[in-house]
Amino acid sequence: MYYMTQMIGDALNPPVIKAAPTFYGIGVLDSDPYFPGVSPGKNWWQNQNNFWRQVRNFVIDITAMPPDSGACLHWQVAQATSLLNIKFYMHEGGSANKQQGIFMDNGSGLFFSDLEFHGGNIAMFLGNQQFSAVRIKIFNAQTAVYMNW
Repeated sequence: MYYMTQMIGDALNPPVIKAAPTFYGIGVLDSDPYFPGVSPGKNWWQNQNNFWRQVRNFVIDITAMPPDSGACLHWQVAQATSLLNIKFYMHEGGSANKQQGIFMDNGSGLFFSDLEFHGGNIAMFLGNQQFSAVRIKIFNAQTAVYMNW
């Protein structure tokens, strides 16, 4: 996703983004991809300077992927970003389940509202700071919220 990207679906009939069983990547939607083969990982953007992103009114489904891989969103962003009215569907249960709804390994500042998580190993992996969250629902995740730091 580039600067100032806004993905806005129909609020009354949200479109479904469904990952294929063969999808490969950190997240179905990725605000700051890592360059492949670079160690340690190097991103497209400096994560504390990754502004003006919004995703709202969608369903993101990764249940067709193997349970040991996948995240709905890789959301490594900074100020002026938001996630609103999104439902996340992942595999439920199982010791091999590694799926995540939101994988936010770092960044700073955002707003969450009206998010609903179903299944997954971790619903929200948060390695971020300065964010606000309201109306979050988590069902059958093995870990609801994991705070990285």
